[in-house]
Amino acid sequence: MGKNTSYGTFAQEWVDYAASKRVADFSEILALPINEGRNVVAQADKMAKPPMNGVVTETRMIDMADGAETEVVIFSPSVKPTGDAPLVLVLHGGGWFLGDANSEAIVIATLVEECGAVVVASHYRLAPEHPFPTPLNDGYDAFLWALKNSKSLGADPDKFLVAGSSAGGNLAAALCIKAKMAGMSTKIRGQLLIYPVTCDYRHLPNKFELEGYNGGDLPVLPRAAMSKFWGMSMCSPEATSALWFDLFDSADMYNASNSADPLCSPLLAEDLSGLPPARKNDPSRVAATSPRKLDFSD
Repeated sequence: MGKNTSYGTFAQEWVDYAASKRVADFSEILALPINEGRNVVAQADKMAKPPMNGVVTETRMIDMADGAETEVVIFSPSVKPTGDAPLVLVLHGGGWFLGDANSEAIVIATLVEECGAVVVASHYRLAPEHPFPTPLNDGYDAFLWALKNSKSLGADPDKFLVAGSSAGGNLAAALCIKAKMAGMSTKIRGQLLIYPVTCDYRHLPNKFELEGYNGGDLPVLPRAAMSKFWGMSMCSPEATSALWFDLFDSADMYNASNSADPLCSPLLAEDLSGLPPARKNDPSRVAATSPRKLDFSD
């Protein structure tokens, strides 16, 4: 079990579980045509969805800035909020190429049932059909929509958080940088980043000696899989008819220099001042914690 001075050690029970289950062994899914693989994952998400007691849902289609539409699912307490509920935009994980607005059910259930939040879970157009920066732009447009409609949702716009896991954590962090560039970062009170992908390992600063990137393969998510996911998010959309597994064998599919953009690898941003405070949650780390209360006190 390796150690990283910046992030601590891996929780041994997580290492043991991941090693036995290979929870991120995507080889069978990646060997399928794209839409088939997505359907397999969508069915798995449905099976894993917890019961949501006291939660009501509403699905809407909202407009993106470029004229496209995307789906958002609004999760609210069954007792309609009176305008003071926290508002959380959740962006799903899935390597930028899998998942939908219902993929983060466990996180969403916690936010609504235990924190009383209104959650806007937003889908985004997926790679490789829609590579970077389309997923980020869709997430940002969902942020603007949620902010504009906060009152009608029964939420307080001054209690706005962005959240996401894995690739969704990447998009949430990048969204905050994009909001800062647009002078909108003060509208976001905080970030909840759940095992976020913050940097393409090809550009990872030397001071971060992460086992899964620089020193070997994590049992949870091997470096080869991460390479494929980065390639998926950056590759040419002309490759969409291929099998996923074959997409990244050609160097011209993936220009790693593109992923050095801080909006793609937020860790590389030169100035992090003025960004909303972030809380990172990673169940694979010993020091990970799970927030049960949203505190908006200054």
